[in-house]
Amino acid sequence: MTNNQEHITIGEIYREHGIKGLAKVYIYSGSMDQVDNKAAFILEKDGEKMTDVHMLKVSSLGRQFLVQFDCFDNSDDVVKWRKAKISCLRENMNIDDQTILDQDWEGFVLLNDQGLKLGTIKKVVYTPLKQFQVLANDEEKLVPVVDDWIISRDTDKKEIVMDLPEGLI
Repeated sequence: MTNNQEHITIGEIYREHGIKGLAKVYIYSGSMDQVDNKAAFILEKDGEKMTDVHMLKVSSLGRQFLVQFDCFDNSDDVVKWRKAKISCLRENMNIDDQTILDQDWEGFVLLNDQGLKLGTIKKVVYTPLKQFQVLANDEEKLVPVVDDWIISRDTDKKEIVMDLPEGLI
């Protein structure tokens, strides 16, 4: 489906935790189980980039994770990288070719249950709900990603069929 050499954004540093350089990390889709912890990561924030970053320790904290990166020695180091995007090579993800990650949804056509085009997905956003940002009739709309509303998806055609509540779009 996609190029394994492609860097994908898997989450972001939410904030520091404690004084020893631990970072609270928010994963966008899936879980840390899908990421090869031994892989090299890239941190990016405001045009600044740190490459070849490694995770030394990871522990679950609900939807977030506590991560000890090899580049942070104390909480002040982490503070500078709050809201930094974390990315890695797709090949370092423990996923199959049919797995759709958040950035893969861009360009999918959103259809209703009668097959009528409602709009095109621009990206996935968190508010804190996971939602599709859809361009519909030259207007941007947010559509909650609710598994029960998804009827089908076709990755080859880049289409998703959803049974949406009346008036949402």
